[in-house]
Amino acid sequence: MTCYIYARVSKDEATFRCCNAEQPLRRDAASTCQTCQQTVPLTKPPSIEAQIERCRKYADLYAQGVPVVVVWEVVSGNLPMHKREQGGKLLEVIQPGDHFLTTKIDRSFRSLKDMCDALAKAERERWTIHFVDQKIDISDSTGRLLLHILAAFAEHEWHTISQRRKSMAQYRKGQELYNGGPVPTGKRVVFTDGQKRLEDDPAQAKLARILIREQQRRTPIPALLHFCNTHGYRNAAGQPYRRSALYRLIEWGKEQLALQNPLLLGVQLGPETAQAIADRAGVSPQR
Repeated sequence: MTCYIYARVSKDEATFRCCNAEQPLRRDAASTCQTCQQTVPLTKPPSIEAQIERCRKYADLYAQGVPVVVVWEVVSGNLPMHKREQGGKLLEVIQPGDHFLTTKIDRSFRSLKDMCDALAKAERERWTIHFVDQKIDISDSTGRLLLHILAAFAEHEWHTISQRRKSMAQYRKGQELYNGGPVPTGKRVVFTDGQKRLEDDPAQAKLARILIREQQRRTPIPALLHFCNTHGYRNAAGQPYRRSALYRLIEWGKEQLALQNPLLLGVQLGPETAQAIADRAGVSPQR
């Protein structure tokens, strides 16, 4: 017999330590340090430590002397238990007579169906689920009824939070506010009136104008890429341009020209020609 403690936090609560500082986990990337660009292991969040401590006290009280295995992960609660990396492995290795300990229902199950499937699996394979904070006994009908009611409330809470986030994101998009994540091509983030807003980036607009002009002269993309990176042009994240980013910037520039964006139309081009850019790159322009 073994007690398996399962703890979970969302990405908003996760951090990792590198370059003598705690850094938050970005939604669009792994645990990559912004300073040295190294991928490092996640730091165990305080919330995880608190969950594990409560489960250990429960195990010491009700299953003293039983071996304890701790499993924790950083994953969205929207993902069903069996599809999570660590949660799915746990459901595969748990054996008859074992105990599954978690603090609250929403740490393991955000869907009523997902919880019912896990309960059916536990009953079929003869292992037990314990919700430490709720102290629910699922061995009788009253405990199961209470568990289903709480799971229904947890699912309702999840849907409510999701709807609020979507509504807020839609509102912020309409107000040209920055919602986080990658900055759209041609935009930059500015801080005004206590809010982060998106606005057209004059530097990207100027570069888009140059790229469109040189593309019309059949300058090859490798030459344009070499020109951008050797002349200090950087994307919104401050990184050198890549081929795909150049294509997106050119398409954005063409769209803005069609919309007659005054910022783009008013850019004055320097005397850059396809031949001059190609010479610096060491290639010949296509004719």
